[in-house]
Amino acid sequence: MTRARGVLVALVAGAFLALAVLAATGALSREGEGTDPARLAGDQWNLEAVGAPAAWSTTEGGGVVVAVVDSGVDTRHPDLRDQVVGAIDCVGAAGDPDACRPGGDTDRDGHGTHVAGIVAAAADDGTGVAGVAPEARLLSVRALEAGSCARRPCGAEGPATDVAAGVRWAVAHDADVVNLSVGATGDADADLAAAIEEAWDAGVVVVVAGGNGPARTDLGDAPAIVVSAVTAGGEVAPYSTAVGAARWRLAAPGGAQRAPDGDGCAGDDAVLSTLPVPGGEGEAYGCLAGTSMAAPHVAGAAALLLATGLDPSATVERLLATATPLDQGPPGPDRLDVAAAVRGA
Repeated sequence: MTRARGVLVALVAGAFLALAVLAATGALSREGEGTDPARLAGDQWNLEAVGAPAAWSTTEGGGVVVAVVDSGVDTRHPDLRDQVVGAIDCVGAAGDPDACRPGGDTDRDGHGTHVAGIVAAAADDGTGVAGVAPEARLLSVRALEAGSCARRPCGAEGPATDVAAGVRWAVAHDADVVNLSVGATGDADADLAAAIEEAWDAGVVVVVAGGNGPARTDLGDAPAIVVSAVTAGGEVAPYSTAVGAARWRLAAPGGAQRAPDGDGCAGDDAVLSTLPVPGGEGEAYGCLAGTSMAAPHVAGAAALLLATGLDPSATVERLLATATPLDQGPPGPDRLDVAAAVRGA
């Protein structure tokens, strides 16, 4: 597996940009295994950090749909092809879900595919990685125009109104959870905040990345969980904006900013997940770090709880009540604990 280091780029004012800071590509496959090679190798430290495997004997998220509003998802990927149940392209939709059009089943950037794998990559299939909620299903909603994770950092971006259209489309097409691994440097966007409010009123849990470096996701008091990033050691990641603005706050694994050493993604370097398959055949995986990677852990955790029968309000309350205190100074968020949340379900 090759690795390359990237840097956090400045976010364009008034636009949304994929929040990721490290990237690497490679393949993980092992014939005949009853589980996932990356987990066997210890490369998915992030799953252990939140206690996801301990929750799977109770719930794997079956029957729950998570919308990934991002740069698209490569539905040909072997860890995702059976997970994605719908795809749409909302680039240029400007807040109107009826302006979305067929698409979203490819990903020229890589960011959305990586996020999708963290949420719900297939588990125990002898290939690659597992997601937090491996029996949940995914909607791919493209709302960001492609840059390229190969350029490190990922470069997908687009107006907040397209993201708002994607949220509305997801709600209208039976999403239970919406993941927004996006952020901006400006003030809260009124249309996006309104779309999130509409989603919550419709019974949909919305999870948003908190921001990297100078970026700080600001949605006012919109009913969303805004997520900061921590390393494998439980420390606040050096790039992570400690507290974004939304109604609720949590922290989850996002990795550290330093370049990874050696093979795999062990330690606190980055989060290993799916990447678009070159040429449409085979498999590809890579390491990214950012609050973009932290948010889908919470989206997957919400899917696990919703699958047990909890309603959205109870799901959010459980996630917050069972989180582990994180000593980063007030009013910082607590760290996600999936196992504790499910034990209480």
